[in-house]
Amino acid sequence: MLLTVTTLAACGEDEPKQSSPQPSTSAQTYFTLDNNGEKIRWRGQKLLPGTRIDNLSNGEPGLVGRDFVVTSSALPYEQLTPEYRVTHIAGDNYRLSATVTLDMAAELTRLKTMPELTLVELQIDYSPLTELPQY
Repeated sequence: MLLTVTTLAACGEDEPKQSSPQPSTSAQTYFTLDNNGEKIRWRGQKLLPGTRIDNLSNGEPGLVGRDFVVTSSALPYEQLTPEYRVTHIAGDNYRLSATVTLDMAAELTRLKTMPELTLVELQIDYSPLTELPQY
């Protein structure tokens, strides 16, 4: 069993963009977000953990996780600990694991406004959909 977890670095456009609905029998609204040159798309206004996304850059489906990976030389713990469990990874890199259900697109935008965070990455799991965990 092969499990692949990939994180996408948030870069470029910070706000989720609404895209035109794809031709279908239902009028679903799609939203997109650009992460380090990788554009992801999902249905519905909120990007919650467990939401199925389509990576439009490489054609892969995946699921949004509960984690962000951030880089900071002066991590603002007091601003993060109400919503996250903070784990030091290595050097100036930290994993922020959401302790409550958050709109990950809105949270990505909020985290990117913190000047102490030099990089913010959203966790996306690209394992085959039959093997993905439930959130």
